[in-house]
Amino acid sequence: MVEGSAGSEDRSLRALASLPDSIIRHRVLGPKDTAAFLGLTVSQLRRMRIDEILPPPIRFSERRYGWRIGDLIDWINAVAPDEFDRRSAEMDREFGPYLRTAA
Repeated sequence: MVEGSAGSEDRSLRALASLPDSIIRHRVLGPKDTAAFLGLTVSQLRRMRIDEILPPPIRFSERRYGWRIGDLIDWINAVAPDEFDRRSAEMDREFGPYLRTAA
């Protein structure tokens, strides 16, 4: 990490927080940030992407992809919370210890 970059990240986050919601909804999160946003591990997120449970990601290249915040919010609102919690709990029971150490 470049020295001083944490301060610039803080400024970027503050600037982002001051933007209108319509603009924030277009921000793209990578897998790590998306997993944190959804309260999942990165491994759980990948599994949900492979199983096509999540909305399709935006592809930047063969290996890089992400999700718009607005798409994730819309998906959360469309999916019954019980269903999301049930699938997350199932994956945690099945892969729990492995996922926590692999992330």
